[in-house]
Amino acid sequence: MIGKYSIIEKGVQIGEGTEILTHSYIYHDVVIGKNCFVGHHTTIRPFSKIGDNTRIGSYNQLEGHLEIGNNVKFHSDVHICQGSKIGNRVFIAPRTTLLNTLHPLCPKAKECVKAPIIEDDVKIGANCTISPDVTVGRGSLIGSHTNIIKDVPPYSVVVGNPGKVVKNVKEITCPYGLVEKPYGDLP
Repeated sequence: MIGKYSIIEKGVQIGEGTEILTHSYIYHDVVIGKNCFVGHHTTIRPFSKIGDNTRIGSYNQLEGHLEIGNNVKFHSDVHICQGSKIGNRVFIAPRTTLLNTLHPLCPKAKECVKAPIIEDDVKIGANCTISPDVTVGRGSLIGSHTNIIKDVPPYSVVVGNPGKVVKNVKEITCPYGLVEKPYGDLP
């Protein structure tokens, strides 16, 4: 289903069961998998590939040339820079920004664009900034308001500005005693 006032350019492939809400703009040469959801006022620029069962909230900007895995969830007002690679089962909370240029006004800026890589099973809190040319390792948890400026090892809990590893995700316990391991048995 495509919502009222949404624009879908030629060359867009939309999988079965995918829903696109009103006022969204999907540029040419975008592939959206099966059973996806795209919220209101979201822009997806050209040459992006989005996997199955992915949910993209409202007011998001996906800047093109993207690879987004399966079962990914972007909350509202998320900015994904051009060229980003996002693995499977990733969650990104509101107002998070991924960047791809260290010096945006430099005359050679386009020659050194290097978007971030977010590996499988990463969870990123609200209001985070992920700098260019970094990899956030598999299963990591990035706390709200964190600024990632260097690679994050797999299964790390990172907080602060600049972000610092404070523990391993496997060490997290539920403060309310509801479950023993909030993130289950990790490899």
